[in-house]
Amino acid sequence: MSLRMVTHIIMTQRALLITAYRRAGNKPSKPLEDMMFDDTPYQGANGVLYKGLMAMLANRMRYMRELLGYDIFISEDLLDRPIEDFIGMTRRYLAAASAE
Repeated sequence: MSLRMVTHIIMTQRALLITAYRRAGNKPSKPLEDMMFDDTPYQGANGVLYKGLMAMLANRMRYMRELLGYDIFISEDLLDRPIEDFIGMTRRYLAAASAE
C-alpha cells in the first residue's frame, strides 16, 4: 500500500476514532491522543514488523477494532458498485483467501 493511501486512510478515519472513543462504554487504557498518534512498531500476524506510517495505520486499525468491532470503515457512497455486490465480492475474496 502506498504511503499516500495510508495517510489518506489515517486522516479520513480520524473523526470516526474520536467519536468511537467518546461513545465507548468502557474507555480504553490509552488516552485518545496516544491512540491517534501511536506509531510504535507493529508486528503483524505474519511476523512482518511495520514502522512509521504503516505502524500508525496498523495501530489505528487495532484501536478501531477494539472500539467498534471492525478495522476500517468504508462509506457506501465511496463504492463503485451497489453495496450488495460489494458484500458478495468481499465474501468471495475472504473465502478464497482462507482456502489458500
